[in-house]
Amino acid sequence: MKRFLRILSVLVLAVLLSGMSKVSPEIMALKKKGDRVVAGIERLIEQNHNPAEVVALAQHVPKLVETGRMDEANETVDAALALIEQIEAQGEVVAPEPPDDSYGPAEMVEIEGYDGHIMEPFLTTDGKYLLFNNENYPEADTDLHIAERTGTLSFKYLGKLKGANTRALDGAPSMDSAGNVYFTTTRAYGDKLDTIYTGVFDGKRLKNVRVAPGHISPDRLWDINMDVSISPDGRDMYISRATFMEKGHVPIKSDIMLAHAGPSGFEIDPHGTEIMKNQNTEALEYAPAITGDGLTLFYTRAAEGMTGLRILVATRADKNAVFDTPKVIPTITGFVEAPTFSPDASELFFHKKKAGKFRVFRVARK
Repeated sequence: MKRFLRILSVLVLAVLLSGMSKVSPEIMALKKKGDRVVAGIERLIEQNHNPAEVVALAQHVPKLVETGRMDEANETVDAALALIEQIEAQGEVVAPEPPDDSYGPAEMVEIEGYDGHIMEPFLTTDGKYLLFNNENYPEADTDLHIAERTGTLSFKYLGKLKGANTRALDGAPSMDSAGNVYFTTTRAYGDKLDTIYTGVFDGKRLKNVRVAPGHISPDRLWDINMDVSISPDGRDMYISRATFMEKGHVPIKSDIMLAHAGPSGFEIDPHGTEIMKNQNTEALEYAPAITGDGLTLFYTRAAEGMTGLRILVATRADKNAVFDTPKVIPTITGFVEAPTFSPDASELFFHKKKAGKFRVFRVARK
């Protein structure tokens, strides 16, 4: 979920523009170079590079401008541009995981009647509907939306998902075959640290929305259940549990946990750590998606600072076994997250940032 938070380029833009309220030719020239830095940051993210060093340089610019040290401000921006060029010359970062070459090239999906950001897509188990949320930057009103599939690469927008949304963040949906929707919301996190809610989709709206039953919420502030994937039979739940610094926008830790439905709701699997031992690392693992047979798990992995994003796939021989070492899908590149799949798992959908906007893309098995 908080991967859904603001991207470094947005931060850099704010940094470069702050303290530049005086409009003069010198300031305007500096701003133009600052715009090039922002564009460079976007490219680095899309190439899976870590732009932290560029950000560190940019953060000095406002103070230099405020104190009238324009020569140093220009030198600093020039240094940032030179660093971007140097990093880009290294080429796109190659994922360390072995490749899964069974998927073809990525193609963008169109949603007729909707032109906003599309994040956290989820294709229902019958393949009919796409649930998603709009952008989840801290200043945005993040809501759940729904679209109906009309073609291989096309959907028709049906509107916001009625009954689901509040003024808090509502996103990252998943649904079982019975129409039980599970999603993440911050509407009551401050009370009992609950973020996973559920409701019943009747084909038009979400009804009986409530906290997901059981004992799956964290017991420590700044830990949060960030994403959820429910198995089609509704019995198994995969949760990404993230840890944030106070007032932080990017998690410092995120691992995938496993829970099972019981008489009183969902309970965390005590053997889940073992089952996920080949998936959870010092990197951030989140946005899980489990297939109907429980044997294939897709998810996102990111390095520190939300860089090096990639979509991985792991398999196992049976539902009680440990997942094998994951593979990366090399045809999915750039700022990519949140995999979801078609009913027969022959298609994989995900969101990707393209030209400053999050869109949905699709790859198909060869």
